[in-house]
Amino acid sequence: MPVSFKNQAIEDTMISLCDKHLCPPTVRQIAAAMGLKSHNAVMNHIKVLVREGRVEQLEETRSYMPVAWKDKVRNALLVGESCLAEASDH
Repeated sequence: MPVSFKNQAIEDTMISLCDKHLCPPTVRQIAAAMGLKSHNAVMNHIKVLVREGRVEQLEETRSYMPVAWKDKVRNALLVGESCLAEASDH
């Protein structure tokens, strides 16, 4: 199912904030970055993204992580581990 324009904008903002701060943003940070006053509106969009599997809530926090960013970080770590393993072999 295609994501709405607003949901995509929320997800893109989340990824941008993750890249900038190197950690998942809170709902307040997302709202502030998008110039929105209603945290509830942001939360409603995040709930849709969670249902669609595009965002995950981190355990015991109020932060949400885009799956695309999580995969990006995981891939970077795997490449880094591979490079470290190659360097230690020489």
